[in-house]
Amino acid sequence: MYLDTEGYAGSKADQKEFVLELLREMGGHSGVDYAAFVGTAISNGITYQFVDEVIHSLLAGGQCYEPKIGIIRLIS
Repeated sequence: MYLDTEGYAGSKADQKEFVLELLREMGGHSGVDYAAFVGTAISNGITYQFVDEVIHSLLAGGQCYEPKIGIIRLIS
């Protein structure tokens, strides 16, 4: 089950936390398909540009990695 939000809108910090929590929920320990993840975030009112920015920030900061092309996995 995904976060209970309809048309999520909040501060950038709230949106970033939402994206991170969504990544935790969808990916678990096995990771998540990037395209499916972005689609879910967009359907919850987060822009593609913001989701992409957050994912790149997490990758650069070592908080997640891409074990296979198109799969994003959080580092626990």
